[in-house]
Amino acid sequence: MKFKHRGFNPKKIIIRLSIVTIVFMMWGGAYYSYRSARKLILETLKEAALVQVQEGVDKIDTWLAVRKSEVSTIANSTSLKTLDWTIAGPYLEAEADRIEEFYHFALVFPSGEYYVTHIGKVDANVRDRPHIQMGLSGKVTVSNPLISRVYGIPLIIVVAPIWVDSTFQRKVIGLNTAGIDINRLSNVVKELGYGEHSYAFALNSEGAPIIHPDSSKTGTLEMPAQSFLESESDDLRTIAKQMVEGIKKIELATIDNESVFVAQVPLREADWSIALVIPRRNIEEKLRPLDLMFFTIIGLVGAFIILLIRLQEVEKTQLKFIETKLRNTLKQEKEINQLKSQFVNITSHEFRNPVASISLTIQNLIKYADRYDDQKKQKSYKKILQACNQMRDLLDELLILARLESGKLTYKPDFHNFNALCQEICNEFELIGKQKLIDVDLKVDGNYDCLWMDKKLIAMALRNIISNAIKYSYEDSTVCFAVSRNASFVSVQISDHGIGIAEKDIENIFQSFQRGSNSESIQGTGLGLSITKQVIELCGGLITVESSIEQGSVFTVKFPYTTSTPN
Repeated sequence: MKFKHRGFNPKKIIIRLSIVTIVFMMWGGAYYSYRSARKLILETLKEAALVQVQEGVDKIDTWLAVRKSEVSTIANSTSLKTLDWTIAGPYLEAEADRIEEFYHFALVFPSGEYYVTHIGKVDANVRDRPHIQMGLSGKVTVSNPLISRVYGIPLIIVVAPIWVDSTFQRKVIGLNTAGIDINRLSNVVKELGYGEHSYAFALNSEGAPIIHPDSSKTGTLEMPAQSFLESESDDLRTIAKQMVEGIKKIELATIDNESVFVAQVPLREADWSIALVIPRRNIEEKLRPLDLMFFTIIGLVGAFIILLIRLQEVEKTQLKFIETKLRNTLKQEKEINQLKSQFVNITSHEFRNPVASISLTIQNLIKYADRYDDQKKQKSYKKILQACNQMRDLLDELLILARLESGKLTYKPDFHNFNALCQEICNEFELIGKQKLIDVDLKVDGNYDCLWMDKKLIAMALRNIISNAIKYSYEDSTVCFAVSRNASFVSVQISDHGIGIAEKDIENIFQSFQRGSNSESIQGTGLGLSITKQVIELCGGLITVESSIEQGSVFTVKFPYTTSTPN
């Protein structure tokens, strides 16, 4: 007792510590779930970008493989094995006309001399070309882009050896080469993209760009571009090194002072690698709904903590007053303790369901992220948002109650159109009522286009009453919203056909945390009518109720009828 008189109550401290512990556990759980879900979804998005690049690479690889096969088949023909241009030339010219993919064919001798279709012998030697040397070593290969010595245009050369089988060994006696226009490959690379300002490029075996949206960075065999291996950017050098080494991956980097994801995939049929540069925001903007939901939850929890602190301050003020006036009245202390316990029980219960829903939904997002399509994910996001809104509505009621009890919710009247306000409220709840097959019927007797009133407070009170009317009404019924007046008061009657209120509960129905004994199966906190009554009284009005079990209820709100500024 001595400790209690000094304001020390172990039971209260335990309750507060429990609430704070629960709040921080919710906060920590939400943060862990958010980080896990965010990481998993980000990895999924990155993998999707890498798959897109792989599809482009596969398209190029397939195309090159077919071209190499065609050139090899022609190289092994009887005509080319003669190494006689009078025989091989007409055959190659016919093939060049038949296969549109190739710009020309050429017969190359081991000495480096060669003949080109539709031109004949060329007064030049290609022995120095790296792809010619690889072909003479017996490999089917694809050159880096080069400027044709015959046509003077950028081409890619496919090289296939011409084999002859002798008694002692199988050896290369010449080469069949075919030119491909590089634009055919550039178009595939340019089609790769992932949102605005993304672009793709290709590097050769030396790390030099052979396809790039910035043409000043590309080059050929005769006019080589600067290799990205020599770039001043550390990140670009690292990416180029990995591409030259044939590493497939996607990672975050900084290119041209911008944070980007780079997805890189090597080709099989040529010694090149393709990369897709994606601005970081293009991928991470898809995480914004998840970020928004997380910060909403954190904000709600933070507001709940602030509310607890505010309620504690209000409680201290009340306890001081009670101590001064009724120091020896244990009954008052008992009622206050019961009210706090009831508050903790109700708020804990009302928060438990939405928190459990949020937690379960996020766990499912984490567990089944690879199975959920966009529609399922959006459905989950909406479920989380609905639970957040439910917690927000409860916090709004508690905050309004705290402002009423502290005197910070004040009466601020002005001239307003009450007809328009009634129509607005009914239209708002008409959509909600349709979900339960409930009609909202508005009947206005008279004109109230210029009343002196506090529109915000009156609207709050009427919305609470009509919301309850719909909540407790039976399906396929009507909620009536009737407005009338006499010389002194405007009267609003809101009637429903629902579960009604027991006679024994009517006298307590406007007290905080009090609900009808027959409404336990319907969600609610018992704060709405308490707030409504206090708001109406703040406006100089009064509220009454008539009700019968299973018949419905009629709530009547009266407030002063004033059409001019009071003295």
